[in-house]
Amino acid sequence: MKRSKQRGVSIAEICVVLAVISIAALMVTSFSLMVNTRSTTAAIRANVLDDAYIAESILDSWFSSALSGGATVSAENGVLSAKKDGITYQVTIQEEMLTAPLPAGQELEMEMSVVTAITVEQKQNAADTIWFCTLHYPDPQDNHTDLTYTFCVNPRIGE
Repeated sequence: MKRSKQRGVSIAEICVVLAVISIAALMVTSFSLMVNTRSTTAAIRANVLDDAYIAESILDSWFSSALSGGATVSAENGVLSAKKDGITYQVTIQEEMLTAPLPAGQELEMEMSVVTAITVEQKQNAADTIWFCTLHYPDPQDNHTDLTYTFCVNPRIGE
């Protein structure tokens, strides 16, 4: 009887092949998680910029209307408000909606995609009043912290 010269695969060779496949799968998984995290972060940043553009245009219109209508505008404890005839009109973000009521009776309103809060601080020098508006939005990598985006509004009435 002849013995065949074919040899089988040893257990050590199978283990090496499985280890190589496992390392390759781990690398692919890690890379896809990293790309997913970066794309999520980029999408949120793009949405924040969109929200900032919307907020800036609404606040610019709000300032123009409030100041030209004779209202007194202030930012106390980060809340932007206009006061006219004893009535206070506050700019707020609630349930993803930026709301800016005007003393003239209208209301500027726009949906925000990621921004959860707005705070405003007033800085004044000899010639101008500048309003620093800070938008708060959740950190995509840590839901327990907020990130911020700040822009300035410098309303000039009559120019």
